[in-house]
Amino acid sequence: MDALGEDSRDSLARIAARRIHPDGATLFRRGDPGDRVWLICSGSVQASRIGADGRELVVHVAGPGETPGQVDVLDDGARSLDAIVVGGAETISLPAQAVREELLCNPAALMRLAVDLVQIVRYLDSTISDQVLLDLDGRLAKLLLSRRLGDDSVQLGLNQTMVANQLGVARQSMNRSLGVLARRGLIAVEAGGRKVRILDAEGLLTLAAGELTPPAPDGRPAQGKSTTSRPSGSAST
Repeated sequence: MDALGEDSRDSLARIAARRIHPDGATLFRRGDPGDRVWLICSGSVQASRIGADGRELVVHVAGPGETPGQVDVLDDGARSLDAIVVGGAETISLPAQAVREELLCNPAALMRLAVDLVQIVRYLDSTISDQVLLDLDGRLAKLLLSRRLGDDSVQLGLNQTMVANQLGVARQSMNRSLGVLARRGLIAVEAGGRKVRILDAEGLLTLAAGELTPPAPDGRPAQGKSTTSRPSGSAST
């Protein structure tokens, strides 16, 4: 919204609705009409989808300044994901049609939105590739590196189930994978699993790239996936 001109922002501010949402509140569900634009002022909103078997896949966790479901700004079709508040949030909501009209009058803002959409496509492409090409240990290594703080710590927080959903697995599976990385000497798990200390960033990078890591301290072979592929046309045995 900051790319819009002052007149456009003033016009939208007059019809904006500011709301405070508790933890677990629903902004919209998959299949709902995309008739409003939500801007997060504070807190987090989880964009996810639940499969027929009940498993949940977290596509993205949006924070302050982000717009959950912003793809729907350009399309008045149905929502493709659920948007659920995590830990409480404050938002501003606007009629989607009004936002579209202002964007059409502001080419720079429309281009900014297009760039944001390109980044979303790239993110989703990376996520799909990771699900196919990386095992759980590799996906977890990549997630830990992406959340790495300056002191080499990673805060998983109290809602570890949400972190596990981002990996596309159950919380128990994520905890087992944390144990595997800890036994390899790549990380140390602290504060009852709510915090991780990165001990070997290079080792995590290797694992996140889908390459084999050195044997674990107990001598067992590493569980990472090899990037070597079978030549085209070769027969299986």
